[in-house]
Amino acid sequence: NMKNVFLLFFFCCYNASFAQNNDAIPEEKVKVNNTIELGYTIGQVNALLGAPSAIKDYYSEIDDEIWKEYSYNGNFFYFSNGQLIGFELKNNLFYFYNSGLKVGTNINSISNIFPNSYREREELSDNFGYLIINIALPDGNISDQFISIQYFPSGIITSISTASY
Repeated sequence: NMKNVFLLFFFCCYNASFAQNNDAIPEEKVKVNNTIELGYTIGQVNALLGAPSAIKDYYSEIDDEIWKEYSYNGNFFYFSNGQLIGFELKNNLFYFYNSGLKVGTNINSISNIFPNSYREREELSDNFGYLIINIALPDGNISDQFISIQYFPSGIITSISTASY
């Protein structure tokens, strides 16, 4: 869940050089199901996905803001000021980047797509490991937002989400 992502935040801040070695994906390629992009409005997301199964307020500790959390069958999309600012994919109903990159697949499938991030992956405990894919802004700089992919020790991906340094 998002609490694990916050743990990643603190770990990544502790090890500043870690982020520099990861792959970066251009911001315009950060898409769910190859259609849903960061910055989309609530209306655009609902037009693509239909009505959410639940809507609630979500407090972002890092940003000290109240966001709207739209749940679609256990997957979460986060909105601030009516625009999509993040997501957390928790099952295989959605994919990130390409159709082979989704919850339930093996982390090894990422090795050819994002080789640097795969090589830099970390295992924090016996419970899960993760890797980070940076997001490159149009000007070439790295965003403070990134993609976090968590997985079990068996290699099975358990979540794909956005987070911030």
